[in-house]
Amino acid sequence: MSTLNENEELSLEEWIEKFKPIEKNGDIRQFETYGEDLEELNLYNKNQIWTVLDGDGCELYLSNGIWFVNRMFYIVCEVECLEQRGHINLNY
Repeated sequence: MSTLNENEELSLEEWIEKFKPIEKNGDIRQFETYGEDLEELNLYNKNQIWTVLDGDGCELYLSNGIWFVNRMFYIVCEVECLEQRGHINLNY
């Protein structure tokens, strides 16, 4: 389990190192927001799930937990995030 500091910014590489997203064919697995992928999310602890959100302009945000507004897809990590709700800005 891991925590985030308030307003913490991580590079994508730092986030991958810290939370260890699960992979499929060598890439971070992206779970769709519907159908079988969404049903499969129920197999994981909610603290393992992150939502990729469409932000202002061309920005993307990564928020721990399951979000619905502006969601693009979900990512499941091996390491749980202990924060209740919040987001981090990833430097792509």
